[in-house]
Amino acid sequence: MTGNEIRKRFLEHFASREHKVLPSAPLVPKDDPSTLFISAGMQPLQPYYLGLSDPPAPRLASAQKCLRTGDIDEVGRTDRHNTFFEMLGNFTPTGAYFKETAIPLAWELVTGGFQMPVERLRVTIHPSDDQALDIWVQTGVARDRVTRLGDNWWGLGRGPCGPDSEIWWDRGKDVGCGRDDCVPDHCERFTEFWNLVFPQYDQRGDLSGPPSTAEAIHRGIADGALVPLARPAIDTGMGLERISYILQGKT
Repeated sequence: MTGNEIRKRFLEHFASREHKVLPSAPLVPKDDPSTLFISAGMQPLQPYYLGLSDPPAPRLASAQKCLRTGDIDEVGRTDRHNTFFEMLGNFTPTGAYFKETAIPLAWELVTGGFQMPVERLRVTIHPSDDQALDIWVQTGVARDRVTRLGDNWWGLGRGPCGPDSEIWWDRGKDVGCGRDDCVPDHCERFTEFWNLVFPQYDQRGDLSGPPSTAEAIHRGIADGALVPLARPAIDTGMGLERISYILQGKT
């Protein structure tokens, strides 16, 4: 599949499931001084998540052009980072659905639309997210192929944030450390290609780091740094270039 075909299949997958497909927003953010450039698909949609304006539809999807200056040092050091890329995503800023729908929708596209073999896929979740674990198992993922990672938390420093769940591609035992017990995020063997974020909080203050436990989340709430959103939502991101090199068998 070419990159154009992958983008088309992604957007058609969600359009056929009652998502409104949005055009890519300008690369320079509007009324958002937090970054020089748009760095994630959900960034232009933040006002919808915070209830500051109404989205054009309850379910959204897009292929957003992004630029991450913070990734410059990673370009060339790894074989999976660019500074400029397209982020494919689906979103429910007003809570049209949550994990129980987002996870099966993603798995259906990955294993059906993209025909990726299940035996080469792994999943990670936030250590506190037993709900996501149960949904993955109900969706058909073996429990021993789901790993809890402390950094499965996503946010832009301010605004909507929450635990996330990532889907990883196994590049093969010969690529990484070679250990039989290797898990995602341990070495270069596994490549993360789709992040399903579950925005449940509005970050209004500084945190010492991504909350890696349920206790850390509770401390953030008690300190006022994390304010629960009235409507838990969905925000996913898949790098077009990254999924392209996986599906095309390139490095």
